[in-house]
Amino acid sequence: MSGSGRGLRGLRPAARAETAAHAGAAGAHARILVWGMAIIDQIKADAQSALRAGEKHRVGALRLLISELQKAAKEGSEDELAVLRRERKRRVEAARAYGELKAIVDQAVRDSGAESMKDMGRVMKQAMAAVGGRADGEVVSGLVRASLQG
Repeated sequence: MSGSGRGLRGLRPAARAETAAHAGAAGAHARILVWGMAIIDQIKADAQSALRAGEKHRVGALRLLISELQKAAKEGSEDELAVLRRERKRRVEAARAYGELKAIVDQAVRDSGAESMKDMGRVMKQAMAAVGGRADGEVVSGLVRASLQG
């Protein structure tokens, strides 16, 4: 770091922190590159194994990760862990939103007094009003249908 052999001790505190941060970033970057290849290779192997096992949902999720990692690499971002964190955050948010939507549909079924598929129109009207355009009608329809069928 310092050519005099004193390490970081000879630098003023701000420069010492800046140099240490730069050295830490470079070290972390080098590790991510090494791990990064292993990460994408591991995900590809997991996708192949899931494909052989017939796990369609798992294959789809893993292929999506592979695609995002390749896109990030093409754009010059080599921080694969950041890509994985971002994608995880997206999936967690989507699961939370789906849970909220399911709760809205269940409440609409209870409030409308629906008992069979004949009541689907009434439930859909109430559910779509409660959703307020935050979800696609086809998704809401699927949840209403599933709820009314049992």
